[in-house]
Amino acid sequence: MLRSALTRCRLCAYMCGNTLCRGRCCYRSNKRHRMKTNLTYLKGGVILKKRLLTFALMLILVITCFSFPSSAVNLQLPSLWREYEDYFMMGNFGQYSGNQQNYHFISSSPSNNMKLDGQIGNSNTNSLSRQNYNSVKTELDGQLASGTITQAEYDAALEAANTDVQLAANTQAMNYVQGARTLNATLPENEHKKIRGHVMVWHGGQQPMYFFCNGFVYNAQNPDWASPETMLKRLDIYIMKLTEKFA
Repeated sequence: MLRSALTRCRLCAYMCGNTLCRGRCCYRSNKRHRMKTNLTYLKGGVILKKRLLTFALMLILVITCFSFPSSAVNLQLPSLWREYEDYFMMGNFGQYSGNQQNYHFISSSPSNNMKLDGQIGNSNTNSLSRQNYNSVKTELDGQLASGTITQAEYDAALEAANTDVQLAANTQAMNYVQGARTLNATLPENEHKKIRGHVMVWHGGQQPMYFFCNGFVYNAQNPDWASPETMLKRLDIYIMKLTEKFA
């Protein structure tokens, strides 16, 4: 068979000598071709779904970038969160304080108020964690000097204070939660609004440097960085306190 007599199947790279084939005979006789054909259709379907989903998300983002008055909500249109509840939770930033927000979104995030610096404060020298550490250290120093505790007990207690992250009294974040609870009291359970945290720990420059230093104090000229073990313990304590506070 001459190479010039071969024709390429339209569905894959399989070469066939039948100029009238158009993929039919090789589809029937060649398993590799069937595999390639099925993969082609499968990949095409996945790509199409991804493109449709991307378009839908872009449209949603465009919609949410504009501010609408509460009275502008059109109840004849489908609710966004209901339309997509089988795929993901549709949410937005901001409080549940208007018809648009309440109608189209099932979840909301307090944004910056839930980030690390919003929850523990951003003073590198006098945060609540630093104040607590200093208070514990002063008490331990007195106990060690009087001989009521050993050096090993002192070191263990001081390290415990070194990992005891203190949450700030962030009333704005709590207002978000209370607002959702108040609204949920008027809604059936399957329509209850959710509050989602936004970047629980790391986000660009929105985590204070003292969080990474021993004693919860940051000295730019000579920072005393905490060990990985201390940091893991701090994260554990912080996340536990945060979830307990807003549960």
